[in-house]
Amino acid sequence: MLAEFDRFLAIAEAAQWDDREPELQGDAAAWQRLDAPVRTRVTRLVAGFLIAEASVAEHLGPFVSAAKPAAAACLRMQTGDEERHARFFDRVAEEVIGVAGATPDDRRRTLRRLLDPGFLRLFETRLPDIAADVGTSAMAFKRGVGLYHLTLEGIVFSAGQRALLEILAGQPGLSGVRRGVECVVRDERWHVGFGARILQDAIGEEPLRDWILAEGDLAVAAWPSALTPQLQASISEHHRRRVAVLAAHAPATG
Repeated sequence: MLAEFDRFLAIAEAAQWDDREPELQGDAAAWQRLDAPVRTRVTRLVAGFLIAEASVAEHLGPFVSAAKPAAAACLRMQTGDEERHARFFDRVAEEVIGVAGATPDDRRRTLRRLLDPGFLRLFETRLPDIAADVGTSAMAFKRGVGLYHLTLEGIVFSAGQRALLEILAGQPGLSGVRRGVECVVRDERWHVGFGARILQDAIGEEPLRDWILAEGDLAVAAWPSALTPQLQASISEHHRRRVAVLAAHAPATG
C-alpha cells in the first residue's frame, strides 16, 4: 500500500534543497578536460532536462486546479520542485557547459536544437494537450497523471537521470553537477510515488492501464541520441512492472 498524501507532503518538505548550493566552478574547469563524445552526451542530456523541467513546471497548474485538496497541496509542492530543477539545469548549461544566452529562454532555444523530435513532441505538444483536458473529467485527470508522473517522470526523466549519473560516476571533477542531479532524483522519486498513489485505485481499470502502457512505449524512445538500447529496454521493463504491481493492488471493480 502506498503512502497517503500527507506523507508525501512531509517527504517533500524534508527534501527541500537550494539549487544555488552545488558549487560548479570546479566542474566548469573539469568540463574542458572531458573527451568530446562525453561532452556531447552530457550536453544532450542537460538540454533535455532543461526543456523538460521547464515544461512540466509550466503545465502543472491545471493539475493543481483539478485535484482534491490533499493532492493539490502535494502538486503545489511539486511545482516548486520542478521550477528548482529547471533553474539548476540552467546553471549547468550556463556555468559548466558554457551555453551562450542572456536568459534561460535564450539557452533553451539554443539547446532545443540538440533534441530529437519525439522528445520535443512529448513536452511541447503531448503534455500541454493533456494538461488542457485534466479538468474536464475524472478519467482525464487520471490520464494526465499517468502521462505526467508515470510516463514523463517515471520513464523519460528516470532514463535520463540514470544515464547522466552513470557518466558522472566516472568523472570526479563534475561533483557539483552530480550533487545537484542526485537531489533532483530524490525529488522525482516522491513525485512518481505520489502519482502512483493517485492512480492506485483506478489503474485496475483495463482501458486506463492499457493507455498508460501505450504512452510508456512511446516515451521509451524519447532519448535515442543519449541512451543505450540496453538502458531503454531496462526502463521500459521497469515501467511495465510498476504498472502491473499497481494493477495487482488496485481494488476490484464491478
